[in-house]
Amino acid sequence: MIDLSSISHEEDGHQEDGLPSYRDLLGKLEYSGGKVPVYLQKIPDKEHGHVWKISNHTIHKIPALWAEFGYPDWIQTVADTFARF
Repeated sequence: MIDLSSISHEEDGHQEDGLPSYRDLLGKLEYSGGKVPVYLQKIPDKEHGHVWKISNHTIHKIPALWAEFGYPDWIQTVADTFARF
């Protein structure tokens, strides 16, 4: 469960959370391999100075999460019966 109200309203995010200044914890996803922290990471942006995006630390966990939570076979079967748009 991710509590969106816990996201900092400050441009620099939460600064006293024990994480590097460029990273904020959004929440944790629990799966059979344990808990995966979902981090936001502040990255440079030409137009805005910086933006917050899902951290590469979190992105590299997607294959393991997809293996457990991805579409079940029956979803693909149903999808294959509909016309593509």
